[in-house]
Amino acid sequence: MNGMIRKITIGSDYKDGMHYFVEQKISSNHKIHAIVEDEDCFIIWVENEDKELLKWKKVNKPYSVVVEYNLYF
Repeated sequence: MNGMIRKITIGSDYKDGMHYFVEQKISSNHKIHAIVEDEDCFIIWVENEDKELLKWKKVNKPYSVVVEYNLYF
């Protein structure tokens, strides 16, 4: 079952891991637009103030990653 990813946490300890979530501001004029799961990695796309999408981070799957999906009720 595939859904839209809303958050990922990278690191072996969830509490101290790096947390990234959709709509998170990463600078004064950039925010996370989407987190996409690829075959061997997760790709984090950001949107700038001009609505351009830029590939920001690529996280390989061998790392310890917790994925949270959007829930629709």
